[in-house]
Amino acid sequence: MVQFLLKQLPLLAPDGWELTHSTLKGWEFYFIGHLLDQNRVKQVETISVKVYKRQGDQMGSASGEIAPTATTAEAIAKVQTLLEQAAQVRNAVFQLRTPKEAQPFEEKEVSLTDDADAFLHAIRSVREEADADINSYEVFVSRVTRRLVTSTGIDVTETYPTSMAEVVVNARDENHEIELYRMIRGGNCDQNGLKQELENTLQVGKDRLVATATPVMDGVPVLFSTEAGAALYWYFLSQSDLTFVYRSLSTFEKEKPIVTDWTGDAISIK
Repeated sequence: MVQFLLKQLPLLAPDGWELTHSTLKGWEFYFIGHLLDQNRVKQVETISVKVYKRQGDQMGSASGEIAPTATTAEAIAKVQTLLEQAAQVRNAVFQLRTPKEAQPFEEKEVSLTDDADAFLHAIRSVREEADADINSYEVFVSRVTRRLVTSTGIDVTETYPTSMAEVVVNARDENHEIELYRMIRGGNCDQNGLKQELENTLQVGKDRLVATATPVMDGVPVLFSTEAGAALYWYFLSQSDLTFVYRSLSTFEKEKPIVTDWTGDAISIK
């Protein structure tokens, strides 16, 4: 399909086009405690096309995916639909990027085995205790190979790793149990960083077990930092947005005070 599109796109989209072909190969592991519950291998191929349509001093673009299993007729129909969509967009004409000399970079072998092994060793090295331990975790390691080809002559291929770990930890005492979830994304596995993050999470769980409600403290002034103060204003501004009101995400009404029982200085936001 990729070779077919590379032949057809110059004929169908003379004002410019881009084709991105990506292949993802990955391993997935699912653990209950530290016991492997299941694992699987996956391979996903994706073909994305972006076309440009120029009309006088204006240019539009549209993009979409074409299934690797699509027929030639389906692929052509998809590109034609994208061209029709691009024709509806009215942007100022801009120049597409052209090939340029680039600094060479050192390529390193991306090993799924090494990445998976690093994740499993890091998680198993976490210090657990009787009252704070790992409930379950999932590890996803992948290698992506992506090729970009454009109508201006760019043709570059790159391979890079991507990974993710989802971990659930538990902390408990004689009366309560707390469950915390963490999702860590990255390229390769940062073993020290992952271990530190999970040990900190276990400590957070233990701290929450001894947390108590804030006592009633009438008359205590509260000071907000510049950043927090700005966030408060943005909350009220967003709640005043017509879109929020229309979608019933806000209860604010025009010319009606937000608070009716108050003391001190009133504030109006415009």
